Amino acid sequence: MRIVFLVLVSLSAAALTAQAPAVVINEFAAKANPEWIELYNTTSAAVDLTGWALIDMPSDTNILSGSIPGNGYYLFTFSTNNLSNDGDVILLINTSGDTLDYIGYGYSGPAPVGIYNSNNPAWSTARITDGYYTSPNNAMDFNVDGTPTPNAANDASPAPLNALVCVNEIDPYGENPTFDSVEFYNSTSSPVAVGGWFLSDGDDFMPITGYYVIPAYGYLVLDSTDFGGINFSNVDLCYLFMPDTQRVDQLGWYNEYNDSTFQRVPDGAGPHDGYNWASSGGGISLFDKAETWGETNGTVHVVEEVQSPSLPEGYLLYCPSLSGKGGISIFYNAPGSFTLAIYSLDGRLVRDIYSGRTDDIRTYFWDLTDGSGAYVAQGNYILMLSDETQKLSLKLKVIY
Repeated sequence: MRIVFLVLVSLSAAALTAQAPAVVINEFAAKANPEWIELYNTTSAAVDLTGWALIDMPSDTNILSGSIPGNGYYLFTFSTNNLSNDGDVILLINTSGDTLDYIGYGYSGPAPVGIYNSNNPAWSTARITDGYYTSPNNAMDFNVDGTPTPNAANDASPAPLNALVCVNEIDPYGENPTFDSVEFYNSTSSPVAVGGWFLSDGDDFMPITGYYVIPAYGYLVLDSTDFGGINFSNVDLCYLFMPDTQRVDQLGWYNEYNDSTFQRVPDGAGPHDGYNWASSGGGISLFDKAETWGETNGTVHVVEEVQSPSLPEGYLLYCPSLSGKGGISIFYNAPGSFTLAIYSLDGRLVRDIYSGRTDDIRTYFWDLTDGSGAYVAQGNYILMLSDETQKLSLKLKVIY
């Protein structure tokens, strides 16, 4: 109990440290048999590890013995498999109870979970190079490695997570559980060829088959027939790799189930080192919204195009499908003085659109913001047209 208590107390202090500790968790294989964890000594002097502990949360404690040479390795091999295949937190504790290093992986942290390939040894999760430490956030310090290097120098590919191409929209819980769809977005000004890139859910690791080019600021929509039949609902994670296994994007949605699709709003929005709903921007830049495959994410849709034949001659309210960031075009072809405004269902004024006189045909536009410039919440609204003789209303439903 004493070790667990001290872990909880000192974890926050370790999290604030931007400098690599003397000994770090350097590489581990959660899906190997047997599982193992490699430590690396970042200093030139040997360190006695006797009495230190490796803990995989919440409570499995493994006491170490022996020493680790300067700029050398220490390999701990589990007698039984304890590391979760989907997500876990590993802590390194010294004899004073200080947390020197901790790694969260899979759906428990930003480091990627090692992949299992039945044709090859289980992949490891490794620092890019021995002792590579940019911050306590493990996302860019670690990557998966298809050629594990226990007791030898790490050789993992970088993990820039620059999201020049990112997973922009995904349907992991579709009607057919084995038929997932993914939309990619190219945030650069040049076309990007993604044939041979890889997708992974933390279990499978499958290449994008075929030759695909995403245009500048454009989209590519693929389904599981194009990337090997991965079922993203298994672990609730999605990783995107370049052909050399550089990891450029990731997101997670653990314990969230989509009604429509998970999509980043606006297109390409971060964070790009997420591992669950909150860390991936859930409710801020990642939303469960009506599907917009191959289109701008977050586009608002009027449920149906509306033309009201009951309006007197000379009046026409026309609400087409929306473009860009979303909005409603309102066409009015009767001259005279009038006002256009948006109201909530309880009669509260949301936005004045126009008030004045016109003698010609004009189109007016509501950009879906309120008077303060903030986007309105999705739901039902009333478009009210008032002229010198009458008031006309149209009910609109806004869906993000």
